[in-house]
Amino acid sequence: LVYPKAKLTKDFKWRMPFRGLIQGIHVPDYFEVRPEHLLGEFWFPATVNLQRTDGTFQVTVKMPDGPGKFRATDFPIVRAGNIRDARLKLPVKVPSCALVLSVPVANPLHATLNVARDGIAGELITHFFNRLTPSPPNG
Repeated sequence: LVYPKAKLTKDFKWRMPFRGLIQGIHVPDYFEVRPEHLLGEFWFPATVNLQRTDGTFQVTVKMPDGPGKFRATDFPIVRAGNIRDARLKLPVKVPSCALVLSVPVANPLHATLNVARDGIAGELITHFFNRLTPSPPNG
């Protein structure tokens, strides 16, 4: 039950988790994919095209198509466990993030909204509100 006129008696924290974006989306051959339908450890060059809200990915994989030839094949749903960094050969890590609202009992008008990443208290949300502007002209 929420009482809008109730007095704040202790610090209030609200947390809303969400998935962050992986590095390397849309970069050709940045990843390797192990197709689930193949038995064994066969990894093929791939480009991640989309990160879905359910934690899966849409990828384009270069599959063998005869000796020395490859064919781009779209995989609409690939689990993160079947994707790895092509250079480092490490599994892809999807950052876990959260919006954290903190309202201190001592001064409720100084509430803050932060973005926490991988469990580490993060930056104020206002640090994400920016726009790149061109450098001023010399002279």
